[in-house]
Amino acid sequence: MGRVWLFIFLLALSAAAFSAQNEMELSVFESPNEGFRPVNNIDRALIKLLSSRGISAANRASDAVLLRRAYLTLTGTLPTADFARKYLADKSAGKYSKLVDSLLESEDFNVYTLTPSWRARISTYIGR
Repeated sequence: MGRVWLFIFLLALSAAAFSAQNEMELSVFESPNEGFRPVNNIDRALIKLLSSRGISAANRASDAVLLRRAYLTLTGTLPTADFARKYLADKSAGKYSKLVDSLLESEDFNVYTLTPSWRARISTYIGR
């Protein structure tokens, strides 16, 4: 469970870093921002934190961008073309959560998190 919180925290920091793009035109990798609706306590806590710092939510990323970000963040690799096609064709509501769970349980995640670069990235965020 701690790894999931860390991943969500890292994604929130990434989103905050790019929130300045709200004033610009949408790229082909974004969807129109239809207003973020918090679904759970994590969402509410992140919105409260970002709002207190004057940061608005960035535009929604496309499914292709979320797939790429999740793979690179959690495994250091890109998904295969076949997997990407299947993921993008899937229209189920919980597909992103299933993707993150499967990546967190994968051997690639375990190997990648042991690398010095990943430990350095985490220590930057937690101040150690």
